[in-house]
This record gives sequence, structure tokens and C-alpha cells, in this order.
Amino acid sequence: TPAEPRTLGVKEIKSLDDLLSQLRDLLPEAAEESGGAGEEAAAVVTNQTSGGMKMEASKTEEQVVTNQAPTADPALLDAIKALTGAVAEMKRDVEAVKAQDAARPVNDPGYAVPNVITDTAHWRYDNIETGDLAWGIGVLDSADRGRTGRKATANAYKALAMRLESEEARKSEGLRAAAHAMKASGVKANEIAQSTLASYGDEWAGVAYSGALWEKIRQATFVLDRLPQFEFPAGAESLVIPLESTDPTWYKVAQAASLSANPGGIPTNTVTASQMGTATQTMTLSKMGARVLWTGELEEDSFLPYAAQLRQQLAVSAAEYLEHAIIDGDTETANATNINAIDTTPAGTEAYLLFNGFRKVPLVTLTANSRDGGALDVADFLETLKLMGVGGLAALDQQRVAFIIDRHTHWKALELAEVKTRDVFGGATLERGQLSSIWGYPVYVSGQIAKGGNGKSNTAGKVDADTAGNNTKGQIVAVRWDRWRFGWRRRMTMETTRIPAADSTEIVALMRAGLIYSASDDAAAISYNLTV
Repeated sequence: TPAEPRTLGVKEIKSLDDLLSQLRDLLPEAAEESGGAGEEAAAVVTNQTSGGMKMEASKTEEQVVTNQAPTADPALLDAIKALTGAVAEMKRDVEAVKAQDAARPVNDPGYAVPNVITDTAHWRYDNIETGDLAWGIGVLDSADRGRTGRKATANAYKALAMRLESEEARKSEGLRAAAHAMKASGVKANEIAQSTLASYGDEWAGVAYSGALWEKIRQATFVLDRLPQFEFPAGAESLVIPLESTDPTWYKVAQAASLSANPGGIPTNTVTASQMGTATQTMTLSKMGARVLWTGELEEDSFLPYAAQLRQQLAVSAAEYLEHAIIDGDTETANATNINAIDTTPAGTEAYLLFNGFRKVPLVTLTANSRDGGALDVADFLETLKLMGVGGLAALDQQRVAFIIDRHTHWKALELAEVKTRDVFGGATLERGQLSSIWGYPVYVSGQIAKGGNGKSNTAGKVDADTAGNNTKGQIVAVRWDRWRFGWRRRMTMETTRIPAADSTEIVALMRAGLIYSASDDAAAISYNLTV
């Protein structure tokens, strides 16, 4: 039974043969002492030094001996014999495997193609240790100086150069020395100057910057433009707004038939008296702001106009955050109670703490105005409207009511069959590829709704701030615009201040405003937990 086959193939053994054959005729003693293995080896006279082995065939041209075999160093003889014996053993193993497989038919289930690696060029030396490869090349190079004509091949040099550039080679002191020697002789892996090669081209290959800024993706804000707005009066920190309440009661009235007993003969009253109810809602102001500082060097050296770009981004992002506060606003700061942080405690400076907004009212204040929607259906839009007022009374005016949905619900809604047809109302449901309305009510997609959950909320319609994986559901919010009021005390201002002592500049943007709803059950409604 042959020995267990090695992973070396015929071509790999041939690469070892090639290296040994280049040593031929250099050291006859090695061939004689190899036990007649059929392999030829070579060696040269070596001189041992403290820095390693220095191999030379002669000192000068005149000292070349052409008809006399060199004297072998005992250490080199032992190394050559060991390498020659290993090659012979590997040959025997391969031949045994070939003989065994040749005796089997190809369709034999136990047949396996011999594992032969087809190496090319310098890959032929991959199965030779780096130290052995360097030693063999050194032997041949030293012998060639003795004009034997048996110098190492170019592929062997390339294979060694690649090894010496590796991280493993850098860990060995001996191989590091060999690497330095190879580089000194002009052999290295990176022989061509490159735009990314340090010290050889990289320093002269610059980086260009475009003068046109690539802006981030934003969605236009729309909510504030549809809310009734007014200017908050000066000299007050809060504003009481009178509200309509209960109406006077109307009765059936009989015809007057007699006079009262009062002097003067006043006809008896036939109309029952009633009262008109009154109510108020108090608006308080909140302030939102942002502050940015930058150095004089940044403003002078930036290839874009830094200050101008900063002002533009402050204006756009302020509109986005304000829309987020109007839709998602919740002033509750206790642990696990805010609809934007239902699993944690707000830090106290979040923009959603400015007001109580559209989603807070049906989810917390008036829970009768909320419903669990489940799998999204066209009926979810209709059922949301029915929650506004008794029997959906407040939703009857299509000019004052609209839907606000997140982008995930928007994509899912576009798949509804009813959305793709005209059978719901006269106007096209899809206009220019957009879902413009459904059941006759406008549909708006907000990029700021459920902002903390990237447009999604948990199964209760609230946002898990610390556990983003729980925010997987969509929502439909129905809003009656005229049941809300937005008051301005200070529209957004931007002030820039120079700080000479720090060679810096700061810009501060601020606004003060308030938001209230009518405190009745017709301001907003929501369907949550929608599968999108």
C-alpha cells in the first residue's frame, strides 16, 4: 500500500527538480553521497561570517578553477542531501498514486483525480520555504560568479522578491536582511513608479475637489403652510384664545295665546331659554435654536463658501425640524411616556418637546381617535376619517381635512388596486406618478413624521428611541387644519458674531412660536400598526 499521498503535484516536484538541476556539476560529492537517488546537486565553497553565509566561488578572475570540482562545505552537503531525498520520496508517492488510480475504472465511485497544482511562472516556487529559496538562489548566484553558467532564473528572483515584500518576511531578521540585499541589487516587487506608491510617485499625485456641493436628499416641507397662522402679540408670554363651545339649544315654539300676570300685559314667553357655552385654550411659546462656530482658517481656506452654505443649511433644516415638531410633538419628559421615546427618557433638549402635535392628540390625549390598522388596506384611510368627531362629522369637509403618511406607507399604498383606478372619485387617483388623493381627500407624504424611527413606529404607533428594531410599522394621520393654530412671536433669525480673541465666528439661529389645537375630538385621528 503506498504512503498517504501528499498535496504536491507533478509540476510542483518539477519546480524542485529545476532548482536542484541548476546546482548540477557544482558539487559531485553531494551526488555521490545522496545514495544514488538519481538527482544531481551542486554547492560552492562557503565562508561563514557573523552576519550569515557568504558564498563565493573565487576572489578574482585569475583564481577560477575550471577542471577541478570545488570543495563542499559539510553543512551545504547535508542540506542538499536532505532536499534531494525529499524530492525522491515525493516522486515515489506521486508514482504510487498514479499507479493506484490507473488500476481503477473512471466510473469507480472511489476514483479521484490526483490533486495536481498547475503552477506557472514564479508560482512554481510556492512550495519552497522562503529561506530555502533564498539559499538556493544565493548558491547559484555565487557559483555564477565562478563562470559556471548556472545562474538562478528570473522567475526564481521574482518569487523571492514577492516573499520578501510580505508581512511574514518582515518578522524574520534573516529575511529582512535578505530583502535589503535584494533591494540593493535592484530586485523588488514595486519596480515601477506609481501614483499610489509612497516616495515613488504618491507625493506628486494630488487630489482635486469639486467646487459644486452635492446636497443631501431632502423632502419639501408643507405642514406649516397649511396651518392657520398669526403673529403672537408683544408684551405677553402666553396667549388665551377663545374657543367656540356648546351652541344654544333650539326648541319647538308654540304660538303665544295669553298675557302674563305681570303688570303691563306682556305676552307669555313661549321660547325656552338656553345658553351658549364658552371655552379657551392657552398658547405658550417655545424656542428652537441652533449654533455653529468655525475658525478664520476654515473660512479662508475652504474651497466652498463655508458661511454661505451654513446659512442655507440652517434655513432648510430648521423647516424640517419644525415640521417634525408639529407632527410628532410631545412635551412629556417622564421616562417611557413620550411618543418619540417610549422606551427611554428624553434628554430635555429634543425638538419634539416644543409642542403637542398631530400624533400626540389621538395616541395619548384622545385615544378614541386612534385605531390598530394591521395589514394596509384602502379601507384604513376611510376608517381613519370616521374617528374625527362623532361618527366622523369633522371629516366631512374635504377642503379642510387631509391625510399625512410616512414614506413606507406611501410605497405600500401605491400597490393597492383601488389607487390605480378612477372608481373612487372623478379625479385621477394617480397624477404624474404621485398619490395625490384618496377617497377625495388630499394625501401628503412627510419625511419628518415618526422622525426618530426613520418614518416607522412600533406596534403601538410610538417610537422606540433606543431599540430601533422595534420600529417597523407605518401610520396614517388625518388632520383637520382649521382645528389648529400656529402663533409666531419671533420668526427665524440668524445672527453672526465675530470672536477676535479666538479668531472664530459663530452663527446662532433662533425662533419662538406656539401650537395649540381646539381641545375637541375633531383635530386629528390616526391608524397605526400598519404592515408596510
